[in-house]
Amino acid sequence: MSQDPHYFIAVPLPEDVKQWLKELQGKIKTQEELHYHSWTHVEDFHITLKFLGAVSDDTFNHMIEYLKNIKDMPRLSLTPSVIGSFGNPNKPRVLWMGVQENPTLSSLYSAVEDKCVDAGFNKETRPYRPHITIGKKWKHGNKIDEDVMAKLNKLINNRPSFQVDHFVIYQINPSQSPKYKAVKTFKLS
Repeated sequence: MSQDPHYFIAVPLPEDVKQWLKELQGKIKTQEELHYHSWTHVEDFHITLKFLGAVSDDTFNHMIEYLKNIKDMPRLSLTPSVIGSFGNPNKPRVLWMGVQENPTLSSLYSAVEDKCVDAGFNKETRPYRPHITIGKKWKHGNKIDEDVMAKLNKLINNRPSFQVDHFVIYQINPSQSPKYKAVKTFKLS
């Protein structure tokens, strides 16, 4: 197993949005249908752009030079949308909050993906589905069907829009809480 640190690239969230998500997460945790082993720490809420995995220091520094070349990417405004899940509805591995469709976010994702591929990382083959993980590692409970999802989405109120003027590289520290530490920031124009 690699001793190199693990990283991902993401859009960080402002404190008020993290607090809003924490309150929503608290409401979700009280639902009888949902039982997850892991609930995202308030400081770990983010929107992933690219998961990198284990990265050597040389590769990390090389990748930063490529990411610095993302130029003329405008700031953007995002708004949370609906709650969804990934995986089998009988045992959904991830519960998430989506964000409203935004062409600038899609462009940022594509630019990051392209620069990472140029730096030697594998191209992501799955379609990009921007989201904020709320809980993961299904424990037990009823399946998350349309009725449960509708019930969860009724818990959402006053979706806070927020401005994004940068993206970051996070280092993953699985034994810590919070688990993610921002190690490099890239400003948008």
